[in-house]
Amino acid sequence: MLIRSTIATARFALGLAYCLAPLAGAWSHDPPANANRCAAEYGAGHIIGPNCGIEKRELVMIPAGRYFPFFKQKGAQSIPVAAFWLDTAPVTRQEYLDFVRRNPVWRKSQVKALFAEGTYLADWVNDLSPGGNFEDPVTFVSWFAARAFCADRDQRLPTVAEWERTAGAVNSTTDAFDTAVAQSPAPFRFAMGRLAADVHSPSMAFGNTWEWTADFNSAMALGDSTGTNGRSSLFCGAGFRSNNATDYAAFLRYSLRSSLRANYTLKTLGFRCAR
Repeated sequence: MLIRSTIATARFALGLAYCLAPLAGAWSHDPPANANRCAAEYGAGHIIGPNCGIEKRELVMIPAGRYFPFFKQKGAQSIPVAAFWLDTAPVTRQEYLDFVRRNPVWRKSQVKALFAEGTYLADWVNDLSPGGNFEDPVTFVSWFAARAFCADRDQRLPTVAEWERTAGAVNSTTDAFDTAVAQSPAPFRFAMGRLAADVHSPSMAFGNTWEWTADFNSAMALGDSTGTNGRSSLFCGAGFRSNNATDYAAFLRYSLRSSLRANYTLKTLGFRCAR
């Protein structure tokens, strides 16, 4: 009887161990999902925190809506925009520092001229020292770099239509050159984004930087409804061809995007990611 009881106890213990083994492995031994990407950093002795140094960002679901391009288009005057997720704020210096730690090819001294001009990260002290406030938006980054950052997070840059649908609300002032704007230390801030009335997110922040979009160069490709090249018609009475000639903020954003190239890096140009 004693022998049978001992055997039963042993079987129970083995069964329990067999059942708990997968859980124990998952809790304490399984490598993180991005272990291969993090291996080089761990091997170099860098302390980068959980999840390979990728801090989770707050995203907001932007409901489906419509986007009115600056220039009138043939056919429908508005473009439908499907629902999507968007970062509540531009990418910070700290987040970009974590990115270049994991991806040396995007460090200040390593990036190829094809992908970023000479002013890339111009306000950084060196490859791994951003300087300034780490929570400020990162700027002096090219479209190529911004796209690579978002891809590293399994995300992407928002399209022009998505960005404008979210932050292209018409400014309430009827005179873009009123006294308050003219005397502002950042006179174009009013054009850097104004949250749409139907996007209810107190944490959504715009107005500190211009922002890259995935298809920024579509402004040059689309031009206006007469087929004129967009760049050549920016300042030549093009207002009558716009959807809203009083929306000076939209005009400024259109003008900026039309002037950009993918390797440009500007002091006031940052980005955020979408999915």
